[in-house]
Amino acid sequence: MVETQPGGAWLATRVAYHTGEGTAEDDPQAADQGYAEAQFQIGLMCDRGQGVEQDDMEAAAWYREAAEQGYAEAQFRLGLMYDRGQGVEQDEAEATAWYRLAAEQGMVKAQSTVGARYNHGKGVVQDCVEAHKWMSLAASRAAGDDPTPYARRRDALARRMTPPQVQEG
Repeated sequence: MVETQPGGAWLATRVAYHTGEGTAEDDPQAADQGYAEAQFQIGLMCDRGQGVEQDDMEAAAWYREAAEQGYAEAQFRLGLMYDRGQGVEQDEAEATAWYRLAAEQGMVKAQSTVGARYNHGKGVVQDCVEAHKWMSLAASRAAGDDPTPYARRRDALARRMTPPQVQEG
């Protein structure tokens, strides 16, 4: 097979594994070489117990490898792990920090999550202006998703704010 991009062998191996022509042991090769997509996928497999034994600590470790390289979905998943205390010690501030990194890359569900965390003061000081800012971003960027739920949350928050606060957010 001809590789056309980094991780091409890993992707081919993953497809082979899922079609019964490969093994789970083949996947970590690309992940060990620092390929963030592979690291994320290994984390997902460990998180869900797909093809490997379910292991929250291993999932968190693989998510961290990819997250530290700036892989937004891994940052979000690592935030979830910290939020729930799965494979890591529960830490709302750490969860928010990882969610925010994903949100800053434009991930809509992360933007909405960060907005909700500011709204409720989970892992951050409660701040309705900051919450409104993140919820507005989510509502405006939900192109493929239905923006309605994001807009509803933003609008519900805006009804509890003063006009200058809404303008600031």
